[in-house]
Amino acid sequence: MSFTAVHHERGRLDATLPDLGCGWAWEAVHRVRPPVQLACPECGHGMHAKVSSLGLRFFAHTSGAPTCTLAEESMAHHLLKLELAQAARGAGWLAELEVSGPDGRWRADVLASTASGRRVALKAQLASITIDEIRARTERMSTYGVRACWFSDRSRLPWLGAVPSVRLARQDDGLVAVEPMARFVGTHWTLESSIPLAQFMSRILTWRLASHAPRTPQRHVARPVARLWAHPKCVVAEAKKLRDEEKRQRTVQEEQERAEWRGYARQEAALAERTARTDPDRGGPGTALRTPSRDRSGHRPGCCEVSRANTRNRRLERGRQPVRLRCSPRQRAWSPPRHL
Repeated sequence: MSFTAVHHERGRLDATLPDLGCGWAWEAVHRVRPPVQLACPECGHGMHAKVSSLGLRFFAHTSGAPTCTLAEESMAHHLLKLELAQAARGAGWLAELEVSGPDGRWRADVLASTASGRRVALKAQLASITIDEIRARTERMSTYGVRACWFSDRSRLPWLGAVPSVRLARQDDGLVAVEPMARFVGTHWTLESSIPLAQFMSRILTWRLASHAPRTPQRHVARPVARLWAHPKCVVAEAKKLRDEEKRQRTVQEEQERAEWRGYARQEAALAERTARTDPDRGGPGTALRTPSRDRSGHRPGCCEVSRANTRNRRLERGRQPVRLRCSPRQRAWSPPRHL
């Protein structure tokens, strides 16, 4: 079963469109003699138009068809693809079903696009799949400039939130998007209420909902996820909160460092004061050299003592080098009288 088929002249036919996407009426391919030559876009085998008991139009493989991925898809998968296409068309986008990449490395169940060239692959995923595989498929499509969004109505999805994805639930009025949608409330993320599939589709295609990796706690949510759907204003609010928190922490850290350096300075000043009080003659880096006004016994020194202290201070200033006294040649040649 498939919603699309290929005609050698008309090109691609879409059974979900009134004119089949090529200007043909459904009666031109359904129950006509001789039958219209149609081929499967996936395997190339022959196909023919059919209508189900509920009035659903589709294309089926003729007898003897090889193994084809489109034929292996379940009816629930096909119906979900149809609803995704209708929701994208309701948002004003062009929706093509079962579109493959240029080299066949990826295939979109529904490819939503605009005239400006924006493309979004809508993927219906009902079968089990690993997180690594679904991430690899998403990255493969992104290399071709195609955003991917995954949809499923299963209750337990291990890969939910690992890629841009949403869990759907069926209610009386149709499918609704349940999770993971959240809003930022100042310090954390909280769960957002469910919305109809058509409204959700319109929001993600027009960037009113963005896939975001939260960096703050998630509260009141069914299960924390790596990526959730949020309004761009909430994303900006979270970024502003993180910047303010980082700035506050940096200010506190700088104040702590300044207080620590002030403590070091007080300790050095106290140590220098104690050293000057216990040994005034000691010199060193950061210690002022001065002539003592009193000796250790408390008496004022005499002129000779002051002179010796000045000489000692000068030696310390010169790196403790001995002082060389200079005299004139006449003084060196002078000798005392012999009668002395």
